[in-house]
Amino acid sequence: MTDVERYLLFGERKIAGWLDPYTAEFIAAISTVQSRAGLRGAVGEIGVHHGKLFVLLCLLLAADEAAFAIDVFDAQDLNTDGSGRGDRDILEDNIRYWARESMPRITFITKSSLVVGPQEIAQRCGPVRLASIDGGHTAECVYNDLKLIESTTAEYGVAVLDDYFNADWPDVSTGTADYMMEKGTKMRPFAVAPNKVFLCRSEYSEFYRQGIRERTPFRRYKESRMFGHAVDVFHGLPTAPPVGIYLREFTRNSMFGPHLIRLKRRLARAGQGGVRG
Repeated sequence: MTDVERYLLFGERKIAGWLDPYTAEFIAAISTVQSRAGLRGAVGEIGVHHGKLFVLLCLLLAADEAAFAIDVFDAQDLNTDGSGRGDRDILEDNIRYWARESMPRITFITKSSLVVGPQEIAQRCGPVRLASIDGGHTAECVYNDLKLIESTTAEYGVAVLDDYFNADWPDVSTGTADYMMEKGTKMRPFAVAPNKVFLCRSEYSEFYRQGIRERTPFRRYKESRMFGHAVDVFHGLPTAPPVGIYLREFTRNSMFGPHLIRLKRRLARAGQGGVRG
């Protein structure tokens, strides 16, 4: 079982936040489509909260790729709509536990995304291939964040927009519409999964739609249209691993796991000692 599979099965549920398990797997599949095509770049998130999605992004990094995390964290006076409450200490603890090797390659930007320029990301991380937008949920913030990610992504980059269809946050759709209606903007939707809309430059839309169909286990529920563009709609249950693997990993990740592992090692050493004797 890979680190990504282990996190999707056991880690994601342990971190506070909002991320559908099926959608988490779908995001990992998008990264797989990119990596199999040799598309490289940074990953990142605006609005990381405690890292539920950001940890997954870190696990999807190749050895030479970087990541960025933008959040106001303790400066909650900047969180004008109360959408989440990031905690950097908890975030870093979660990264160290599930994705420790990525820590040296992460840039933490502790400020409102409204005052972050694209060069601040580009200089530290390079072009971005996969980014989540889950910061402020006002129309102003959503519009700004879409523009920011558009300016930092490689031509094949993907943006993952949160809460577009969430009735609790209607201004997300307003900000998205403002962006879509503005002449010259480039990111357009190509897929929808539970509580997320996936966007890329229109010339790469078919690349991703075909890549998902041919290179991943995901099968669309239906085809629809959004802002004049074809989108594939996905929803369903997360993948169930084989029972034996699940039980093994469940035990390893339970409160008894470390004790059982130590006991297994002691028994192994005792057995080796008996053979030598």
